[in-house]
Amino acid sequence: MKRPISNKVIIHLTFALFWGLALVPGLIGIDFGTHWDERRMMKSVRDSVRTGMLLPGWYNYPSVSYDLVMFSTLPDAISSLLQENGNIPHAMSVLGEKVSHRDFPLQARTVFLIVTLFSALWVYLLVYRLRSSLWEALLAAVILLSSWEVAYHARWIAPDGVLMQFGILTVLLVILSLRSTGYQKLVWLGLASSAAGLTCGSKYYGGLFLIPVFLGGIDIVRGLKLNWHKSIFFYAVVISIFITAFLLSTPGGLVDPLHFLSDVRFEIHHYESGHFGYTISPGLEHASRLFTYLAMVAFSKYWFIALVFFLFAVAGFFFTIRNQQNSLESLVLLAVPIIYFAFISSQEVMIVRNDLLLFPFLAILAARGIITLWTSPFFHKHFWGKIGLALVLFVALAANFSWLFTAAYTINSRDKSNSGTKLAAYIRQNDNTNFYLSTQTKKLLPDSSLQSLHNVLSQPEGASVYLFMSSEVEDPLANQRNLYTVLFGPYEVNFNYYPSWDGDSRVVAISMKNALKQPIFGLTK
Repeated sequence: MKRPISNKVIIHLTFALFWGLALVPGLIGIDFGTHWDERRMMKSVRDSVRTGMLLPGWYNYPSVSYDLVMFSTLPDAISSLLQENGNIPHAMSVLGEKVSHRDFPLQARTVFLIVTLFSALWVYLLVYRLRSSLWEALLAAVILLSSWEVAYHARWIAPDGVLMQFGILTVLLVILSLRSTGYQKLVWLGLASSAAGLTCGSKYYGGLFLIPVFLGGIDIVRGLKLNWHKSIFFYAVVISIFITAFLLSTPGGLVDPLHFLSDVRFEIHHYESGHFGYTISPGLEHASRLFTYLAMVAFSKYWFIALVFFLFAVAGFFFTIRNQQNSLESLVLLAVPIIYFAFISSQEVMIVRNDLLLFPFLAILAARGIITLWTSPFFHKHFWGKIGLALVLFVALAANFSWLFTAAYTINSRDKSNSGTKLAAYIRQNDNTNFYLSTQTKKLLPDSSLQSLHNVLSQPEGASVYLFMSSEVEDPLANQRNLYTVLFGPYEVNFNYYPSWDGDSRVVAISMKNALKQPIFGLTK
């Protein structure tokens, strides 16, 4: 007689299924066009292949992203060696041609996509280790995987998704150290320090993840009853492991220190002095905009779904800080997001990809809030309450995953040839709205169509909506939810947070009131 499949195996398989459901739309939409950072990164890799010098030559970001792009050349490097019968100079020449091909960035994007999605695996293992609940672990991972913000950022050859992945891995390893005994505590903490070094090697402020490593070290210092001399030595070893991992990933910090320090100083000044339309007042304004993004955007394209998950995360936060039995574990879990929120809110630049590191923590807290309420006396007594909660979660997650596929297919099947037809149809469908069109937008419409549209005005006065092509305007204001509306075309990015997107130009709508507030649109006299 066959043994029945255990619940644990079923939940593990369910996690794998959802991980695949996030990976597939990522691959479908992998050819989304261009991205700001890719040109410089691709040039660094081409130069390295040509010269044999395995350094990016710039350090505005540390080098883990460069390392991953170089790693993505491995299949081509092996095939080139085989093709040239081991002749290394000829093989390098062949490899140079391959990394210069237009398809190579898609290969590198796939590596970044997979690495970023590993964040969900670490969340799954972390929650299971913390809470001994596979259902809660599954829920936390699925909430993270269903986020469109995570999905489209994960395709980018950029450090932020990679930082998110190494950051939450660091926290997992610290928790494993806290939950272990004997020498295993030291091994796990050493691995956590290495992961923190790679997090810092993804982006410099990833060094914040050394904080949970230090907190995990408190447990070892207490357990071994180390005096202050031995404690200093212990933490010196921890820092040494961190620095070693960082320098192995970013050797330019050691071999090209002056260039390295110059680029780091530039980025510090950059984030303190502003970045075009992404400039924001530090303090209360930055904090409020970030709070709005996390509450109403982060976990769904649909604000009401995002808000539901955020409210569950708020509940999970309070349930976590009330946990007095494992206060050190709670501190390890919450230290980075709290400190990071305060740190990033003090900056004059708000680019939301920087905030991806917060997403795993919010997903964990949302799952804790949901499961704590699910197991509460109220839901235990009210069966229909559980049914209602389950239905809300099912609809929310189904809507999220459905949008991941919808958005991916708009990228895969984008067609710019009929933009004029779509624009004319949109204007006719909204015949009660008066539009003013930019010069480039008017060119999409034949003269006969333009003359027949009675609600297209010749002057901005009297219009309620301004339609423009995204490529016409450099550096419009960002980080305001629902400021812009993309009428049609690919949904490869959240345009309200990346209005200067360096991709396909598309028709964008903005209320005339908001357009007049931005002199960059050229509507004010």
